[in-house]
Amino acid sequence: FFSAGSNQLGKPEFAEIKSSRPSGVLVLGGKHLMTIDELWRPIPDYPNYEASSLGRIRSVRSGRIIAGSVTKEGYRQVSVRGPGRKRVAYVHRLVAAAFHGRPPDGYVCNHIDGKKLSNAPSNIE
Repeated sequence: FFSAGSNQLGKPEFAEIKSSRPSGVLVLGGKHLMTIDELWRPIPDYPNYEASSLGRIRSVRSGRIIAGSVTKEGYRQVSVRGPGRKRVAYVHRLVAAAFHGRPPDGYVCNHIDGKKLSNAPSNIE
């Protein structure tokens, strides 16, 4: 939830994202504002995880979104299990692999708008 202002009684109102697979609805003060379609794609080398068109990572087994953490450099990272190993990976690299294909060795992923937490595939090149 995030604060979206106050109601007539001075109490804060909140916007709520009610989601279900594969889309969600943004609701503010009980009014439908917009529909958010979220497309999920499998992540190469990580068969138990999917990346979304909103730049999120989820577990296929539980269906839960993995929040991860933000590094001191400002990038979001998550802990994922690959074949026989567990590792920490940057969300933008997982999203890029799922939507644009694996980058060649030595290549980097760039956030087009410069915002390191904006991990939508449309913002990653």
